[in-house]
Formats: sequence, structure tokens, C-alpha cells
Amino acid sequence: KGKKIQTLSSSQLSAYQLYIISYQSNLDFTKSIVKKSFELWSVQTVIPALISPKLEFKEAESESEADITILWAEGEHGDAYKFDGTGNQTNILAHTFYPTYQNVGTLNGDIHLDDAESWTGDGKSGGTAFSMVFVHEIGHSLGLGHSKRQDAIMYPIYKKNSLESVVFDLDDKCALNWNYSKFSQEFIKIGKSIKIKNKLDSKKEIFRFLHFNTLNPATSGKIHNQIGGQFI
Repeated sequence: KGKKIQTLSSSQLSAYQLYIISYQSNLDFTKSIVKKSFELWSVQTVIPALISPKLEFKEAESESEADITILWAEGEHGDAYKFDGTGNQTNILAHTFYPTYQNVGTLNGDIHLDDAESWTGDGKSGGTAFSMVFVHEIGHSLGLGHSKRQDAIMYPIYKKNSLESVVFDLDDKCALNWNYSKFSQEFIKIGKSIKIKNKLDSKKEIFRFLHFNTLNPATSGKIHNQIGGQFI
């Protein structure tokens, strides 16, 4: 807990995106889930009929390069959205900031996970499924909102599956291509950050990932609270 590794991701159509993770459990186990999750976004978002953006991910050389922080924390942890601990069906698991959240600041694209949760690989043996929560949060970090399609990675209710069984829905693919295709998007390089114009719901959006207890996602202001039914 509290140790850090640095990892680098890059799009051939944009500036580098760098990220750091601090991990809750075994370092190699955490790194393998992070790597596999980003590989899914790299491989499965390609649409053969289109000139799709190619996303590549690799480890960064230093913390100073990082644009995106993947962090486990409890309670107050340096942003305006403190975690609420564990113990009920509606507590927050994680929150993620859009890549355009701040004009000035370091939170753009960051993924924060509540360290009070009992994180496990796929959640099938109990605990919170880090793999499925994380692969969903990557979508928000890349600028994607929620999908209404139940089979989509960006649907606000996730299945307790292994990453090996994950298949991206066409809606996930189209959303990524819509945001990053050179035919639909302009990119501005500012330092190492990616700035995306127009295609996002809000430039100051933060997504909070919750345990689920109702069927309909609740949206309020600039924060998307993800609430749903039983885990499926």
C-alpha cells in the first residue's frame, strides 16, 4: 500500500498520457490488471471499417512525467470529493476526472479508488472487483460518458467477470473513435496533457463509481453518480 509505479500511455493521434498507480495489494498482481485493462482499450476499440486511433500503453520512466494518477486513498485525499469508506451498498468505490476537467491543475484524467474497500481481482470470491471497475474508469479517463447499452463497458452497472472474458460493445468502440478520430476531433497539446474540444458532456465532469442498489443511474450537476441494481 502506498508504493508507486509509473506507466505511460500514448495515442498516435495525440500527446503522451502518463499515469502513476499506487497499489493496495500485490504489486505484480495490480500491474497485471492495469496492463490488461489498458490493452483492452488499445485492442478492442479498433473498428476495421474506420481509420481508428491506435492507443498504446507502456511504463513511464519517472513520476515527474505523469499526467494521470491512479490512486488508492481514503477520506479526504487532495480533491473536492472525499471517499466515504466501506460498509453499505451505496458507498463510492472510485471517481474519475475527464481529461478536460481543469484548465489548470493536475487532476485531468485521474482515477481514484477508495482504499477502504476490499479490492479483489474479479470480485467473484467476494470483495470489490478491481478489474471491472478499473476498465470502466479508464473510459472516463479517456473522456467517455456512460452508455445505455447493457453490454457496454461504459454501462453504469458492471458484471463480475475476468478481464479475459471482456468483449467491448460497439457503443464503447464508437464512443472512443468519436472522441479521438481525426475526422471528428481536434487535439491541442499543452505540455503532456490531452485537451479535447466540444465532444464531451462537460469540461468539468467527475464520475463517481458506486456500489449499486437501484436500476437507474442518478446524474446530478457536474458529478455522475453511478447507481444500479444487484451486481450482474
